[in-house]
Amino acid sequence: MLYTNKQNTYNLSFGSRNKLIRDADKICRKVNLEFPVISSTRLDNFKNIEKPQFLDFQNATAKLVLLLRTYYEDLTRFGQQLKILYGMKTIKAANCAELSEATSLAMRLNGYNNARNFWLYAINTKTNKLRDLDHTVTAINFEIPESYLTKNIPSQVKRKHLLKSNNQAIIIDSWSGFADYAKNAIIRYRNDIKLSTKVKNNEKILFLPLPITSLKPTEIEFLKYKYPGLLLKSHKPKITQSERKKYESITEDASIEHMVNLIKKQYNLKGAVENKYFEKYSITNIARISKNSFRNFWEKLKNMFFYEEY
Repeated sequence: MLYTNKQNTYNLSFGSRNKLIRDADKICRKVNLEFPVISSTRLDNFKNIEKPQFLDFQNATAKLVLLLRTYYEDLTRFGQQLKILYGMKTIKAANCAELSEATSLAMRLNGYNNARNFWLYAINTKTNKLRDLDHTVTAINFEIPESYLTKNIPSQVKRKHLLKSNNQAIIIDSWSGFADYAKNAIIRYRNDIKLSTKVKNNEKILFLPLPITSLKPTEIEFLKYKYPGLLLKSHKPKITQSERKKYESITEDASIEHMVNLIKKQYNLKGAVENKYFEKYSITNIARISKNSFRNFWEKLKNMFFYEEY
């Protein structure tokens, strides 16, 4: 998880008495193990982010994530979700939007069907001015009015669109690496975790519910078949070979290899590749790095990160 020298607000030994928190924490960890990614926004938590090579690396990662989002476009919502998971697994670059997508799917695969993603906003308590915090999370047990069940994201977000968290709401933030009650999560966002924009003392955090789509039984079974590492319990998927091929074809229509070549052509990582270390582990080569090598990459960078692996 992301952390500072301050003591974490969440005590796992205490929280472990609550099955919801315990399961949410396990699923959060499983998401990070299944999708070990570099995040341009998470790189803000570098100790040495001011160094030019790190800034170049961060900028290259941000461009890569944006480019990948063009690949994720699909005619169906499930097709988009499949491409997001496939892109994260293969390219290993993502930000909070992709990680929250994976987290909400993982929660639902494990029976938490009320899991939903939220966009964070801050409101000034004196002026009532709203500010986008550019961060998405997953939550369960969040009290949402019926009008939000099929609501699209408003073109212009206003105070009436935003919700306060309730006492039973649990935030699962795989980007930050924690699961906790919403009230504790808000404390984290104020103190321990460096978001793209800092929450000010005179601001309160509010939540914008994002649209939710139901999954068909065959879609659920395919995800359980494709990503068993996200499951809390072992499961034998009930899916036919023809159904598997149908869903797998969604990620085959625009290969990741093509995306890597496009990235190489469009973005020149001059600052990053001047350093031999970054040349070896440049963002365009990550698709070809094995999982063990990728973990060694993180291990060597640990001294420069505010990042602790699961």
